[in-house]
Amino acid sequence: MLSHLAIEFGRSEVYLLDSAGVVDGNSGVDISELLMDSYTEEVMRTLCGLFIATVFAASLFAVKLSAKMNKDQEAAQWARKANQLMDICSPGSPPFRLTEDVRVRTEERKWVEGTYTLIWVSPDQWKDELTMPDYHELRVGGQHSIWLLRSQPHWTTAAFLARPFANIARITPRAPSYAVKRIYEEKTGQATARCFYGKPIRIVKAEDCFDANHGFFLSSTDSAGSGVRRTEFSEYLSLGDHLIPRQRRDFRNHELIREANVRETSLIQHVDPGMFAPPTGAIQIGGCQSPVPPKPIAIPNPAYAPEARKAKVNGTVALEVQIDARGSIESVTVVEPLTPDLDGTSVETIKNKWRFEPATCSGTPVPFETPVEVDFRARL
Repeated sequence: MLSHLAIEFGRSEVYLLDSAGVVDGNSGVDISELLMDSYTEEVMRTLCGLFIATVFAASLFAVKLSAKMNKDQEAAQWARKANQLMDICSPGSPPFRLTEDVRVRTEERKWVEGTYTLIWVSPDQWKDELTMPDYHELRVGGQHSIWLLRSQPHWTTAAFLARPFANIARITPRAPSYAVKRIYEEKTGQATARCFYGKPIRIVKAEDCFDANHGFFLSSTDSAGSGVRRTEFSEYLSLGDHLIPRQRRDFRNHELIREANVRETSLIQHVDPGMFAPPTGAIQIGGCQSPVPPKPIAIPNPAYAPEARKAKVNGTVALEVQIDARGSIESVTVVEPLTPDLDGTSVETIKNKWRFEPATCSGTPVPFETPVEVDFRARL
């Protein structure tokens, strides 16, 4: 899932590559009067020195490369283990029913509460339901398609915040795509966390932490120019052979913005096929419960409108983006506006300039719906 895309404008950050060393040579040195044996001896000493230095540098580079690969491989192994523990919708898992209480904070700093229910039998037989005060959505999954019924054509602000967060089937640890710079352990209450720290593209730093004893996910943190985003997972409980967090909490700049708490879980002993009948009025779309998300090909930054830059406007434009099965942008809808000019430049850039490799289900391209947040930060 593309959980969000935070883009910062009005500030330039320059990344400098380490400069390559340059050997400074002296020109015009007359060596015609040097004795040949002295010259040869000097050359041999120099060549030996260069050979030793080269071997040492190569050995040091190999050690560093090996250590880096080991760090990256270890991080990937921990992510895979956590995914296996948390993947309650993997083939062969027992049928279950799960209900969550969801709470989100809007831009007006008002808390909105709702519920999310998931009934799962197999990847081709499931349904989930999100109910918020101003929005209702029901999805019924079949083989290679989903039946979708909504109370209105687009997400409301509360639904925008709740929909991707509430879907526990897609809340799984990311496999670190960044180069791991540091691995460390720290105490977090009763548990010991094993954490992996690195610096991905577009993000100043990222950190993923796992329970050092059991392997499940504890937290994920991204720090960028637009602030710090952190998700915490706690109070794990068993569901079949898997573990799921009873509580998930999402923070932005250290303030809680949304949370989901598992109210009840139960295994289903007898499956009624009738509960997966397409609801009246639903539309059929291509897709599956857990598609492989689209991969960005081109996502240029929206321009910072001159009037907004002059006024030093800061804030976020929240958008609902539909990506078709070719990877093109099908539609862009503003869910939470900022200013007309920044809303407009965000929609125009995404619709006309963004391109993706399409999402897939079992290798088949499918349409994909995702929330996008564009953060504007003026230079103060």
